[in-house]
Amino acid sequence: MAKVSERDRYEYGICINRDMDGKPCPKYVCKEVQKIRKSQDLICDVCKEPLRKVPPPSSSPAWGIIIGIAVAAIIVVGLGAYMLFFKDSNNENGKLPQPDAVYTVSFNSDGGSEVASQTVKNGEKATKPANPTKRDHDFDEWFSDSEFTNQWNFETEVTRNITLYAKWNQKLEDDKPLTGKGTKIYSFGKYDGDLVNGRPHGQGTMSYTCKVQIAKMARTTYYAVRGDILQGVWYNGDIEHGDLRGSDNQQKANIRNGRRPSLYNLADDKCEP
Repeated sequence: MAKVSERDRYEYGICINRDMDGKPCPKYVCKEVQKIRKSQDLICDVCKEPLRKVPPPSSSPAWGIIIGIAVAAIIVVGLGAYMLFFKDSNNENGKLPQPDAVYTVSFNSDGGSEVASQTVKNGEKATKPANPTKRDHDFDEWFSDSEFTNQWNFETEVTRNITLYAKWNQKLEDDKPLTGKGTKIYSFGKYDGDLVNGRPHGQGTMSYTCKVQIAKMARTTYYAVRGDILQGVWYNGDIEHGDLRGSDNQQKANIRNGRRPSLYNLADDKCEP
């Protein structure tokens, strides 16, 4: 026996009664399609007025709702990606991260032996090369700037192309120490003036490139910092007396060590943090 479909058992209609006790029928207002058995009269189940017959409602999916949900999902995913990549605090330039990027680390040896550049993947570390060599100089360290203010830490992750600069300290031949007017390079600065056996002795000026202890008088310890100049009379490698001036040429201290046994060996002085 053939199965009777729902369309064969029911009729459909909408209420058209605009006046039920002075106001429209609720079924008219909401435009609800009512399903009535064919064995019954096609009338509204509220106002009992005849219905206008209409085709059965479509059984197809609610495409409007489906499309709306899909659009909303796309917006949410796009907003999430924007917040993740473009608004990340470490990506202020608004560019998407490039985890597969490759960068070049170059080495400027400033007249020393050549040091090969390195190719480093984003986020990885450069390998510290063997120290270069340069005639009459001692290698100090690699710096990320040509002013030698930022020493490069080879534990730092590489995220861009960089050039590292070699810092050198000039050395004098041990068998031929200089006596007379000359220049001597230290790790903390440069001396210009009188030398005896390669050591400051007489009139001279020390220009400092970093913070270093220079004298201790009574209970006061004196330091010079980058840009300071100590000008005066030197004795056997140490300042006998002189003026310490800042980069603005203003006097910072008057040093009076005298010709006593040296408390500080210039060759042993190192830059301090």
